[in-house]
Amino acid sequence: MAIACSMDDEESKIKAEIIKSSNIGYVLPKHYNMKIELDNYNLLNVCIITLRIFNTKQYISFYVPDTTIIMSTILNQNNGTVYETKYINFKSNIVRLDFGDVSLRGKYDLYIEYSISINDVRESFGIPYTNKDEETEWLIATGIQQRNRYQTRKQQIFPYWDKPELRITFIISIMHHPKCKALSNKPIRDTELTNDNMIWTYFHETFLISIDSVAFLVSGFRHIILPDNETIHSTIWFRPQSEPHLEFAKTVISSINVYIRRWNIWRRELAVLTSVSFESKMDHVVIPDLQNEMEQSFGFIFYRLDYPAATTSHDLWNAIRSVMIELNFKYDPNIKDTIDSWIIQRCTIVLKVTPNYATVFPSVSVEFYNKLDEKQYYIPVTYTTESKLYFSVTYQTNFWLTPWRSKIKLPYKELKENERE
Repeated sequence: MAIACSMDDEESKIKAEIIKSSNIGYVLPKHYNMKIELDNYNLLNVCIITLRIFNTKQYISFYVPDTTIIMSTILNQNNGTVYETKYINFKSNIVRLDFGDVSLRGKYDLYIEYSISINDVRESFGIPYTNKDEETEWLIATGIQQRNRYQTRKQQIFPYWDKPELRITFIISIMHHPKCKALSNKPIRDTELTNDNMIWTYFHETFLISIDSVAFLVSGFRHIILPDNETIHSTIWFRPQSEPHLEFAKTVISSINVYIRRWNIWRRELAVLTSVSFESKMDHVVIPDLQNEMEQSFGFIFYRLDYPAATTSHDLWNAIRSVMIELNFKYDPNIKDTIDSWIIQRCTIVLKVTPNYATVFPSVSVEFYNKLDEKQYYIPVTYTTESKLYFSVTYQTNFWLTPWRSKIKLPYKELKENERE
């Protein structure tokens, strides 16, 4: 959700803070118009930033992505005056544009044309993935690099000021390969095929949002369009290999859309009374190796898909054995051999119980009417008494029939103890 207010109010609230604390100039960016071109070798961006300079300065400073090469900069004032850059100074990833012996104050349009090598873009903003042909492709995404206690700022792919509290409008256009799809915070306004068979994707202008919330994504992901709920269009984007793991996610998101529909009915009534603006689309993007389990930006929800670790039958046997240890089993057989002895046998195994009323020592033995397929066998024996029925106690026993102990006698002492209990 973005709260729209007048820029005059925004300026009055933020101007003092900028002048007080900014070490990168007294500049308030108000609007971005970016045309980003992505090819196999470089990212090229033609960026026009509408900004206001509060205090008289001869320079403008801002952050840029690492390894940025600035090719052209021009400053246009709203009265038609054009200022050319005299010097461009780099310090770390801070750029300072020096316009010489001039005093800058007021409203300007800053034109910046720059490029970044595609390898550097992939290193900072890319995530590799395997497509349906088992080939490596790259997802290029901004807006999911989170600030943490080790970061002083959240890097963006365009010139920016480290002021996430500012609210700015953005118009974003992206040129990309036709096999890929481009997404951004707002829905697609139009697409255009270029003469060299590339695609321009044009997006609607955003509401006032933070620089930290600006996101765009270019990938060859597949997508599923979820049922329309009248005002919010929801789509899931994923790698081909991820689709079998998304059935539950689709059910959850579709269920949530029912509540979003009710919210949208209420927000239409709210919009009449206020200037509150809401997303008109929501892209659910499943990304491998995402830093956090889930991240949200305006118009996006990013998810990390965690595949379960590969398991074998040994993991099952170890799990069963762990339970037996917790239950304090006095007999600790090899679980795998125990199960195999039952699975492999084709002949019938018969337990024979012979009472002995004279000594009260009933015996239990095993008989086979055919040759065993598997010589090893493990048969647990539990028992109860007439006075104390323990038919529910089947998990604990000290008595096992095995090839080396095919007949056992139930001790008189334990029978009597069971009866006393």
